[in-house]
Amino acid sequence: MDRDVQIISGDYVLLPRIRYDQLLEQARRHPLTEAEQDRHDADLVNDMLESVRNGSLSMIPAEVVDLVLDGGHSRVRAWRLYRDMTLADLAKKTRLTASYISQIELGKRAASMAVLKKLAKALGTGIDALLAD
Repeated sequence: MDRDVQIISGDYVLLPRIRYDQLLEQARRHPLTEAEQDRHDADLVNDMLESVRNGSLSMIPAEVVDLVLDGGHSRVRAWRLYRDMTLADLAKKTRLTASYISQIELGKRAASMAVLKKLAKALGTGIDALLAD
């Protein structure tokens, strides 16, 4: 399973354009029968579910993606809003100050790995979901 593939809200998959083009070319050259396609689809779903279970793939809700892409929010703030948490709520859960978290959300301060771990745990997501690419 490609580590650069991301499932968004269970209905969408985000992958690099070059990988998408390769898959299209492969499908054009070697079309599958309906039964083969069904088996292939089932295998892909099982691989993705296993990746989610073992922690190598994070699922990001569409609402979080929309807050980042359309709303211009940082990933930390998008997750906080998605979880319906105030800065004070997140500060209490992480034992960080609301001011410090706000500075991270606004991009005025970078979060250390230890801080990202606290934020991810409090927000119920993986560290990778908080990191900008």
